[in-house]
Formats: sequence, structure tokens, C-alpha cells
Amino acid sequence: MKYYSTLRPLFIGCTPKPEGNDRIINYDEPKFIDSIGRVAFGYFETDKKIEYSNFDLIPEMQVWTVTYRVMKNGELKYKIRKDNLDFLPEPKTRGVKEISFLSETEANKFIEQLKKENC
Repeated sequence: MKYYSTLRPLFIGCTPKPEGNDRIINYDEPKFIDSIGRVAFGYFETDKKIEYSNFDLIPEMQVWTVTYRVMKNGELKYKIRKDNLDFLPEPKTRGVKEISFLSETEANKFIEQLKKENC
């Protein structure tokens, strides 16, 4: 997950101590980031959940997207994937629908509701 710095470029002490595959990236100049809705100087990327408010960082917004299709025989085909808010492609197949949720729990509840409706 990426945690963006909106106040300053990142330097030692602005992030938790990087470990393993963690990365600190500073942009050449501040740029607007769709997934947080504001300008950032760079980001800290990690697989771990961090206390981002301790470092004046803003997490990227992530959504769970359900892609689904009800077949002619009533069978429900679906896939749930985690996306960044700034990358939500349009479905390209006719009859395929997509809807996004802010949590995986909400996405799974939606699938359960679809299954009940299409039994």
C-alpha cells in the first residue's frame, strides 16, 4: 500500500524505518494524485499496515471491485479484485457489470445478495 506525503518530500524520520521491500519515492516536483484527491511530494510503499497519522502520511484509497454477469441459465459468474481508486477500468464485455465498494466485506455481502436474487 502507498502512503503519500502531502506536506514535504520524504526523508529519514518521515516514515517508519523501511524494511524488506518497502520503498520511499520522492517526485521531482509535487503532483496531483487521484487516489487521495490532492497534491503529494512522494510516497512510502509497504506491505504492512502503519500508523500513518504519526508520520503525516495519507493512505491511497483502495476499493474492492465486483465484476459479475448473470448467465442465461441464471448462473452467477463473478470476481472480486482490489483496485486503487485511480485505476478503475470499464468492463469491455457486453453484459458484464462492475460495482466498487470501500471494503471487502461490503463486496462479499453484495455477492451473497446477487446469489439469493438469482437462485
